[in-house]
Amino acid sequence: MFREREECDCNITQEGMDKIKKLWPELTVISVVGALPIIMSLIFNRQAMKPDSVATRVLMYGLIAVAVGMVLVQIAIWFRQFEIKRFVAGIKKHRVIMMVLLVVLLTRLPFINVLPRWDSGEYYYNFVESIRGFEYGSVMEYIMEFRLCDHPTLAWCYIYLIGEIVFPGGVVGSSLISIAITVIAMWCIYMMFLKLVDGIAESRAAIYVLIISMAPLVFSTTTYFNPDYPLAMFFVMALYGQTNRPIFHGGCHGVCDGQIQTSAVFNRSPKGLIHFGFERFFHHFVVKHHTAEIIGNQLHTFFLLR
Repeated sequence: MFREREECDCNITQEGMDKIKKLWPELTVISVVGALPIIMSLIFNRQAMKPDSVATRVLMYGLIAVAVGMVLVQIAIWFRQFEIKRFVAGIKKHRVIMMVLLVVLLTRLPFINVLPRWDSGEYYYNFVESIRGFEYGSVMEYIMEFRLCDHPTLAWCYIYLIGEIVFPGGVVGSSLISIAITVIAMWCIYMMFLKLVDGIAESRAAIYVLIISMAPLVFSTTTYFNPDYPLAMFFVMALYGQTNRPIFHGGCHGVCDGQIQTSAVFNRSPKGLIHFGFERFFHHFVVKHHTAEIIGNQLHTFFLLR
């Protein structure tokens, strides 16, 4: 009896470890994104950093420590699981989408230094001024500084800080972040095609992604500095997360909450990251979602009420 119980406990423990290993890459991505603005600030803008309290220092360095630790663990997991044949097979399988993503990147690079105009210029001016006045004193200071044009742009600004601190004042850094977000979103669309369309070839899915990436609205607004474009891209990433990435799904919804008020249209709860992250984390292992139907409903709601 005791032996059977021990075997059962071992199975539960192994199952839990397998789930943690599966979710670890998503947790690592979230932690790295949370730490990168602080790391870039320490490297390129250290003279402006004047934390008001020990708690603020603990928060900043704690985010960095967590990110570094999670990256090291992820590298160790990859190293143990790495197989050269499997790696080469993956490259061959997805070679067309890699070429497409390269095209997406190269076709947008000529526009990285185009100065923003109209509402984009107003957003960018306020963003630059907020960075100049920000002393990394406290979380409340950040909240007061980075609500651009009275919009809840806290998450948007936090992510775009990564590029703007490296290339200050010339819109190049912000444009590079927009292009990186675009490339990631296009990869997510590609993966959704493979998961949701039965029998679709990788090359065909990649061609569809190329067509979507060259749509005038997508192509022309990539480097247009306002929260609407990244909101759409993170919404796409959240849809991909709905397929089988609960933490990534929750993180992207949380970022959507921190961009502009229209995100409330498709975020069913203002709690964003908490609701869509932790709730989906537990439901992911209990409830089998009808993924295509859920994604279709969210897309319909987003474009109907946008």
